Amino acid sequence: MVAARLYPGSKPTITVVDVHDVDAYERGRRDGLSDRPRHPVTMTLLFVAAAVGVVLIGLAAIHGSFGRGGTVADQSLAAFSKLANPTVRDAGRSANQTLSAISRSAQSPTTAEL
Repeated sequence: MVAARLYPGSKPTITVVDVHDVDAYERGRRDGLSDRPRHPVTMTLLFVAAAVGVVLIGLAAIHGSFGRGGTVADQSLAAFSKLANPTVRDAGRSANQTLSAISRSAQSPTTAEL
């Protein structure tokens, strides 16, 4: 494609690839991926940890030292935890009520069993 743009009169060349080469390539690719299994949760946690590290280094650079950057981060985390605490508590309470209702319905006999 690039050659066609650079040299308008030229035609792209087609390379014939042996089927065995393609199969060998695919087998090697699968073997390489199986050597490094990746779990989505692990990759997400790793990404979050890297993002937190970048933010902390940015705070340290902005405030001139890691001590002051850490203080700013602690203050921000404290403010966030005050805001998030009621939401998390309500979510836990709602989950507890749902699980209790499910366990009660599972324990009570139904009319089909009678």
